Amino acid sequence: MATYHMRADGTAANKAAADGTGDASTFLDVAGHNGETFAADDVIELHDGGGNFTDAVLTPPTAGSVGQPITYQAATGESPVLSGADLVGTWTTTSASGGAGSDLLSDNFDDNDITDWESAVGGVAAANQQLETTISSGGTDRVRKSFTDDTEVWAQWKQTLASGHSGWGSGEDTQGGGLTEMAGYHHVLYVGMKHDGSNIVWYFRYGTDGSETSPTTTTSSVTVTEDVAHDVHIHWVASTGAGNDDGIAEVWIDGVQLLDLSGLDTDTMSTDGVLMGNNATTGTFDASIVIDDLDVGTTGSDPVIPPANTWQAALTTAPDGVFFDGTYGNEESALADLGTDKDWFHTGTTLYCTSTSDPDTRYTSPGVEATQRERIILLQGKDYVTIDGLTLRHSGDGTEGALYCNQSANATLTNLIIHDCFGYSGIHHEGALTDTGGVISYNTISYIRSGDADRGVGIQMDQGGSATIDNNTIHHNTDGGIKIGLWIGSSSVTISNNTCYQNGASGISLNGADDFGTNTASCIVEYNHCYDNGQIVADRYNIDLYKCGDDNIVRYNLCHGMNYISLDAGGIRIDAESGGIFGSGTLIYYNICYDERNGIHILGSDGVSVYNNVIYNSGITGLWSHGSNADANIFKNNIVHTSGSNHAYNQDATNSVFDYNLYYPDTGTPFNWNDTSYNFADWKTNSSQDGNSPTPADPLFVDAAAADFRLAYGSPCIDAGTDVGLTQDFAGNTVPK
Repeated sequence: MATYHMRADGTAANKAAADGTGDASTFLDVAGHNGETFAADDVIELHDGGGNFTDAVLTPPTAGSVGQPITYQAATGESPVLSGADLVGTWTTTSASGGAGSDLLSDNFDDNDITDWESAVGGVAAANQQLETTISSGGTDRVRKSFTDDTEVWAQWKQTLASGHSGWGSGEDTQGGGLTEMAGYHHVLYVGMKHDGSNIVWYFRYGTDGSETSPTTTTSSVTVTEDVAHDVHIHWVASTGAGNDDGIAEVWIDGVQLLDLSGLDTDTMSTDGVLMGNNATTGTFDASIVIDDLDVGTTGSDPVIPPANTWQAALTTAPDGVFFDGTYGNEESALADLGTDKDWFHTGTTLYCTSTSDPDTRYTSPGVEATQRERIILLQGKDYVTIDGLTLRHSGDGTEGALYCNQSANATLTNLIIHDCFGYSGIHHEGALTDTGGVISYNTISYIRSGDADRGVGIQMDQGGSATIDNNTIHHNTDGGIKIGLWIGSSSVTISNNTCYQNGASGISLNGADDFGTNTASCIVEYNHCYDNGQIVADRYNIDLYKCGDDNIVRYNLCHGMNYISLDAGGIRIDAESGGIFGSGTLIYYNICYDERNGIHILGSDGVSVYNNVIYNSGITGLWSHGSNADANIFKNNIVHTSGSNHAYNQDATNSVFDYNLYYPDTGTPFNWNDTSYNFADWKTNSSQDGNSPTPADPLFVDAAAADFRLAYGSPCIDAGTDVGLTQDFAGNTVPK
């Protein structure tokens, strides 16, 4: 046996140099490891000293052997993290996108020189790297510049109204800037400001054929914020000919469209210049208007002004998730939708986010991360490999898992923490039915998400044989906790002592994948605690067997609080309706289901035995045999206490047997035989069921309100019932014969 060492920043040339005794040169990185070969019984220790493992998928290159697995484990006292995300850095503030081209004219006024402009009049000057116009007593204070006449023009600039203006009366206006017909200073499309009696608001003038000297005016209700450089964008298109009236005039202020006109008659007008400042006014007030960053072009697009606190960084591959120091960001569908801290949006090769300060310095533990790889560990065709004590997080959305174990028999996946991943599953074990001895145990898997409906499960197994899934804690995933047979059924899998809660679908589900000719059969589901699942997906049970094969066993499980969305929900269900795969020979015994909509539901299956279960406080039905294909299902030795509608319900099922059950209370008609309701006595008479069941009585639970369903002294259930071949009860006590 040899031990080798890895860390994220390792630079060891080969495994012989990876003794972990010095700096990074004595450690392998992921890429270096993937290119090596190892021997059975070797140990590879992962260290956290070089940061998180990113940039590559860990792919064990060599198989172990019987009794001598190759082991990947966390170094003693360390907590290595393997991530499917990369750090994103070099953030810059985001400027406006879209808007005007600059092929006709461009001036940012940084040179403080407007000598190449024409007809400067009054209080206008280039200063402070901007164009400043000072309107005095409503005078003419403007400058203009010509360009080549064109039938479509885009323009953009920044326009600021300085505070401190005086004498500005209601109804009085001033121009700010716009497109002009140089001959005669005719209005094409101007953006100005007007006093509406209460505020200074945005105001527009535009000309049409024959009205160049008497332009149409439009006043908005949007207030001009003083001392703020507002982004102005305009778009003008001449009509295509006499009588066509298909001209366009549009204005956006700070990315919001305030003028949207079409159907204009403008084919004889020339658009061959810009005029900045005040050329005419309706008052005698004093004001100062600043213009900056002017572009005029024949091409452009509707502007998008980023919200405040928007930053951007280069990222070629679109991520499924972005994390800010490990916290989920909120994906938005457009740049304009950003605005709340940790919002993000990706388009092209750029990632945008909302942050109140530079993300490079604000987020450093570890920083802003974007998912880039669907897998974090790929165990492909390598038997007898153990992966122990690692943390996996932030994989991208794919059809496999953050840890994908494919055709690798006798793998042991243990003590892993897998969280905040995208994709179909946290762990996906897919193998041959001849696999034996595979173990998935003592893992904590949470917050697995998928963009696909009914996906994002904690542990998924396809075509697994004789594997053990035990002592895992699985919660808050968008699909279920444990799912056997999403693609291909499995056999002889033992699922025990797991805790599954607050998942989107079932806590544990066994599924038949009959399209591949293999169905999940001969599995054991025992000693699991499943509660508060069904948070996203309707029509699921805490433990759900869907079109499974035969001879599965569900025993000693505790189920409660399955969330009801629609159709159906409850504790334990076999759903074989309709047709083909019926789950014959399945045993369901010594389970406790409380505070469920329905307790135990057998839908369309045949030959199922339901023994010695406790069902308490069901919203609708306690025991339910259901469907025209349901046949010869047996319900014995069960305690059903408090049901919203039915203690027992036989709905179209044939040859059902209900007997030796204790029901309580017998209030109203809580028994239903093929949609006719009865009290207990009439149920027995009309259904010929429960001939040996006692008269309904309180089973005397120790403390049902505290979920203690042990039987108190004097319970009518003690040493009652009939022998159905069981030897041990829920608490592990020997069953009396």
